[in-house]
Amino acid sequence: MTPTARFPLAEPLIAARVTELGAEIEAAFPGSEPVILVGLLRACFMFVADLARAIPRPVEVDFVSARSYAGKTSTGNVEIDRAAASLIDVEGKHVLLVDTMVDHGLTLGAVAHFYQQRQVRSMSACVLLRKPHSPRGIVPREFVGFDVPDEYVVGYGLDMNGSYRNQRYISAV
Repeated sequence: MTPTARFPLAEPLIAARVTELGAEIEAAFPGSEPVILVGLLRACFMFVADLARAIPRPVEVDFVSARSYAGKTSTGNVEIDRAAASLIDVEGKHVLLVDTMVDHGLTLGAVAHFYQQRQVRSMSACVLLRKPHSPRGIVPREFVGFDVPDEYVVGYGLDMNGSYRNQRYISAV
């Protein structure tokens, strides 16, 4: 069951949940085959680093630039750097898309669709924060850190106009 959190979300609570997510991910993949973590830039960089260290099995880490927000507002269009995304070898491999937050699911859904067309062995997603109205089932297997209120948040990689990414905790603006 996904825990519900309020803001501010303290650094020790984030760290403990990331450790739990690492164990959940490890248990979900039989054997010792590597999992490719594909982080959705930019907000995910801290979460990807912490999550990669929390997964006991071998992992590969890569990133893709994808976004659907301008400031605080969703544009409704997803921009994916398809040239860079195509360089990631995912064919026949377990792919775990990683993002700090899923709001409307547009970006995660578009990136998942892009990689599912490339004959992956399995497609999963791991998000640290999930808003109440976020769609479920974007990918076959989802790992979620916390269900959170519908507030604009910053910290732990999340920003507002480029600021607050380095904040060790997550807070509402």
